Amino acid sequence: MAEKRQEKLVNQLQSALAEVQTLSEIWQTVNRSLDLDQILNDVLDRVIELFKLHSGSIRLLDPQTQEMVLIAQRGLAAEDFNKLPKRRKLGESLTSFSFSTNKVLVIEDVLTDPRIASRKGFAKEIGIRGVAVIPLFVKDKLLGNMAIRSVEPRAYSAEELRLLVSIGHLIGSAIENAR
Repeated sequence: MAEKRQEKLVNQLQSALAEVQTLSEIWQTVNRSLDLDQILNDVLDRVIELFKLHSGSIRLLDPQTQEMVLIAQRGLAAEDFNKLPKRRKLGESLTSFSFSTNKVLVIEDVLTDPRIASRKGFAKEIGIRGVAVIPLFVKDKLLGNMAIRSVEPRAYSAEELRLLVSIGHLIGSAIENAR
């Protein structure tokens, strides 16, 4: 019994250490440059690698048009990138949910999730099954979101969600610093 408890504590410690290391690496990426395109692409590369994802993209809110504007993407083939809407009105897609609620939106499986199962969308069109949308903040101001995609259905643990929220805050800081 004591060995199992010790093993569980060791696993939790290793997980926490990996999270701190990831945040440290992303923090270093964010603070290495003021070139926003480079920062965002590097962070997307790191997130895709860390979570073993298909692709990811970042959109920022244009306050004048109230549109979410694509500013960075990684992992999409050219033909799939061409299908990705570059601008979306707020409320036009489910990914706006994260913007209006300030919460991470996780769709474990686009084929069975009742919020979108009957809708045609970009993810289904390119063969994506799992989607998560993470809001990007600086201080208390919501700037945009990061969407990450997997080809298999994908759930996220509470620890992974906390890590994604922390990454979202780091990206928000990078955006603010670059501006």
